Amino acid sequence: MPWANAPAPGWAVAGRRLDFQGTTQTLLRDSPLPPLPPSGLALSFGIQRAAGKSVLATMTTRSASGSGLPPHETSTARCYGSTSLLGLWVSPDALRRLQPNQVIDRDTITQRRIVFMGLQGNAAVFMDQGPGDTSYNSFDTQSGMLVGFQSAEQMANIGQRQIRLQLAGTR
Repeated sequence: MPWANAPAPGWAVAGRRLDFQGTTQTLLRDSPLPPLPPSGLALSFGIQRAAGKSVLATMTTRSASGSGLPPHETSTARCYGSTSLLGLWVSPDALRRLQPNQVIDRDTITQRRIVFMGLQGNAAVFMDQGPGDTSYNSFDTQSGMLVGFQSAEQMANIGQRQIRLQLAGTR
C-alpha cells in the first residue's frame, strides 16, 4: 500500500469526532411497486485514543426507524491506521503519487479489488469492488480525511441496498 508507512494525520487525535449524514435506500428487484423513499442515516467516528500510526475509535450508526419511532443506534469499537485500506484517512503525500485507475489491492480469494479512480474536485476517490457490491470512498486531498462514502450492495432475491454519506462536520 502506498501509504502504509505514513504517520497518522495531525487531526487524528483523542477527542476528535467525524460526523457523516446521508441516506440508505433499498431498491426492490422486479417489483411493480415504486421504490421506497430513502431513510436518514448518520455515522460518527469518535477517536478515543491515538497511538503511533493508529487510532481506536467508536463508530456510532443512527438510522431512521420510521414515523414516530426513535432512531436505531448501535456503537462498535474500531481500529484505524495508516495501513488500513480505505479507513478514516489516506496520506495526502501518497494521494499525490497515485495515478487514475491504479489498482491498489487485488485479492483473488475474495475477488475484491481497490482502485484509485482519480480526483474529483478536492476529493481523491477510491473504488472498492467485490462480487456483489461496489463502494466509493472519497478523501480530502489536503488533509487525507474521509469526506464521503457511497455503496451499492446486491441483496439476494430482494434487490439492491444503496448508502450515501457525506462528512457533515468535525469536532
